[in-house]
Amino acid sequence: MPSIVRLPTAAARTDTPIIPRSLLPFWLGDMGEQQLLTPGQDWLAIIKRPTQAAFASAFTDGVILDTDVTNEPIRGTVALRDFFDATRAMYDSIGFVHEINAGSRTCLEWEGKFQDKDVAGTTILNRDPTGAIESIRLYHRPYHQVLAFSVELSRRMAEIRYLPSLPNR
Repeated sequence: MPSIVRLPTAAARTDTPIIPRSLLPFWLGDMGEQQLLTPGQDWLAIIKRPTQAAFASAFTDGVILDTDVTNEPIRGTVALRDFFDATRAMYDSIGFVHEINAGSRTCLEWEGKFQDKDVAGTTILNRDPTGAIESIRLYHRPYHQVLAFSVELSRRMAEIRYLPSLPNR
């Protein structure tokens, strides 16, 4: 069984491993520290953008999210932001553990807690030739958490979509 090596962490950013240049593979070349990101860092920055316009600028107009926790795809940036605003608030904790980039695709593996139980999954981002995200595939596991998450998400999305308008005074 291979042993686990724990890397030292930076004082300023304790969640980011510092990898000595001597341990980097030769094919990375002279890669600056700015390029050594934690898994999911770019994706989280998009999800946390403060305005709808800033959020939408990362996606194509026809962006689509396919996921196992909804009955149909989520289409468009407004619905997409509603989805991620709702789901971000549902997790007790969540963190990306692996990121793989290959051409126009980014595959993110994540782990977390939902209703005090383990949940994990994969987020796959597909970009168009300009770099805008055109599709997202989001998968959860285990199955009992897919069902529980889906029920809670449906309740929250109904609240977002069907909030009664305030009367004009």
